[in-house]
Amino acid sequence: ERCCFVHQENGKKAKDREQKAIMLKQNYDQHIDLETKIREQQQIAEKQNDQEIRLYANAKRKMDWTQEKAGGELFQAFQNHQQAMVDHLATLVKEQVDDEDSRIA
Repeated sequence: ERCCFVHQENGKKAKDREQKAIMLKQNYDQHIDLETKIREQQQIAEKQNDQEIRLYANAKRKMDWTQEKAGGELFQAFQNHQQAMVDHLATLVKEQVDDEDSRIA
């Protein structure tokens, strides 16, 4: 009788160990799956960040180029206006000198 009880006890312990081992393996597999999914999500997030950085850099480059072009055009317009003022003043001075010359003569 004692022999059968010990055998049953050992069988129960073995089943418990087997169930614990199965549960540990399932937990381990779930952990590995979760880590894989986290890594995949991190890679997706990094790709999105890289894409946003590229878009921002391209937009900034284009904006800088547009500002340089507009600045150049603005500078050229200022130069043209300044030259027109100089030409107008030169014309006024020339007219004044011609008027003085005609009065003297």
